Amino acid sequence: MLVKCGPECHVNPALIASIHWDRGHTYTNLVVTLADAREIRIPHNPHHLGGNDCYAIERELIAASANPA
Repeated sequence: MLVKCGPECHVNPALIASIHWDRGHTYTNLVVTLADAREIRIPHNPHHLGGNDCYAIERELIAASANPA
């Protein structure tokens, strides 16, 4: 099962090595590290049209990895 992480990004929860947050003064990114060491940085911008709600994405990724189908 793939989890949609943005308009052009889907992630297989079975390949996730870690999930963490990168917070700066003017930005917040959800960083998903895959088993092959690739990092996917997803900007948190829920108030923009078509923006990403990274808190919802994080919940979906954790739920999908805890309950593999």
